[in-house]
Amino acid sequence: MQKISYISDGEKYTLTESEDLVVVRTKKNLSLYEAMTTTASKKELKKFCLLQTIDRADVYIIEVKPHFRDPLTIRDEARDIFKLEKKTINFAGRVFINAKTNEWVLYTENIFIKFTAAVPAADCRKLIHENGLKIKQKIKFSHNAWFVEMPKGSGIKVIKVCKDLFRKREVEYCEPELIWKTGKKKLRTPKIYHRQWHLKTTVIGRRRIRASAHVAKAHEFTQGKGATIAIIDDGIDIRHKEFNIPGKIKAPKDISYNTNDPLPKNRDDNHGTCCAGVACAAGINKVCGVAPLAKLIPIRCVSQLGSKDEAFAIIHAVDHGADVISCSWGPEDGDWWSTRDKRHGRRHPISALTSDAIKYAVTKGRKGKGCVVVFAAGNGNEIADPDRYISHPDVIAVAACNDREIKSVYSDYGRCIWVCFPSNDFEAKVFRHPAPLTCGIWTTDRLGIQGHRQKHLADCCNSFGGTSSACPGVAGVCALIISANPLLTNGDVKTILRLSADKIDPRRGRYDDNGHSIFYGYGRVNAAKAVELAINWK
Repeated sequence: MQKISYISDGEKYTLTESEDLVVVRTKKNLSLYEAMTTTASKKELKKFCLLQTIDRADVYIIEVKPHFRDPLTIRDEARDIFKLEKKTINFAGRVFINAKTNEWVLYTENIFIKFTAAVPAADCRKLIHENGLKIKQKIKFSHNAWFVEMPKGSGIKVIKVCKDLFRKREVEYCEPELIWKTGKKKLRTPKIYHRQWHLKTTVIGRRRIRASAHVAKAHEFTQGKGATIAIIDDGIDIRHKEFNIPGKIKAPKDISYNTNDPLPKNRDDNHGTCCAGVACAAGINKVCGVAPLAKLIPIRCVSQLGSKDEAFAIIHAVDHGADVISCSWGPEDGDWWSTRDKRHGRRHPISALTSDAIKYAVTKGRKGKGCVVVFAAGNGNEIADPDRYISHPDVIAVAACNDREIKSVYSDYGRCIWVCFPSNDFEAKVFRHPAPLTCGIWTTDRLGIQGHRQKHLADCCNSFGGTSSACPGVAGVCALIISANPLLTNGDVKTILRLSADKIDPRRGRYDDNGHSIFYGYGRVNAAKAVELAINWK
């Protein structure tokens, strides 16, 4: 492998070429996945996981997945294929490693050069041009210093040019522009906490839980960057560390009181913060959302069902750039533990204004591609079809399944159910329903004494659940899908969820000839399959 060395500030640095890292710089502010326009490029990209993004420069550092035995060959083949994307990629180059610190270092085709004080400016310019360099900027704060660039495509030759110039007596210093991995300001990779069994296979209490929505694998391709989720609920505590970061919060609103303060106000306003954490907690403080890099529009709406405010909340989300709207609310549920006949369910109308607001979202949202509107199915263990919120034709209705990969005992069911998502559960001997293996879903909690949490959990909740938790889980997956392919319509997203879902509990699921179950819809969401399908969608 190639090694390079250079002198900076009187000290010699040695860099070694990495055999499994590639740096890609895209054009026109395209994401890495948008830049891959050919089948060959998309196929190669699947062999890598995203290591780091440098947003301001549209630079992506990717790493060959560890199970490949010959990472060097994969790296070189991928670079050659990526370079053919001339309309969308500026370059695909090597990455070097600092021999002392083992940190990655990127090189550019730019050079900092400073001449001795006695050299006239005209002579400096002449020497720059004679060496095939182009002046980008005269450095004002340092005498006789210049920022210059090599011809495009020069690549690693920049190191040799710097060495040759540094040997000239007129030159005080000459350094390549090298980009190092930053320290405290680096872009963190969101981290899934080990108790979040709904996101990945994990061990809780010495028991391995294998009932996730495969979100961790989806994160190898996208964490939701570029997508925006609106949570309409009883308030979201945006002071929480998982939300209180630059650029995370967008267009906050309290619809009921017509203010821009979405914080919980009443003692029992604890629901929305938990929902928001499931969807898009940033992965900073022991809670990772399904789409941790997605933006959040927090909308507080505590008005009664059917009021104009619920419609206005949806309109606010659409008009402020929401891609996905998550609604874990609706008509009152029945008692899930009751053994009475629930096959007829509870009929509940939806106001014409709210119905029109949903139609506006799916037709006018996302510049005509349509917002994705997700509703929780309900927790009454009853048929959901008569509920006109859940069975609205433009809504994705989400049921709940548990850590044993069966229906959560309380979850509503029916023909309107589209998919299910992991959530908590209860033991119900009257239904011969076994106890769950875990407490429930680990997510963010409202700050202070009002939240659900126990004292030792420090603003986290370990037992959130219901279809209220499943709904923002699916909303987060929809954000991952849109992040992977922003050109998708809301109908495309809905179809991708259907095609990629896992058929759990096949014996009791009663799947019909179309692959639909009244308990699970088309199955449990599989985020990894969904994102892969989105990337390759036609």
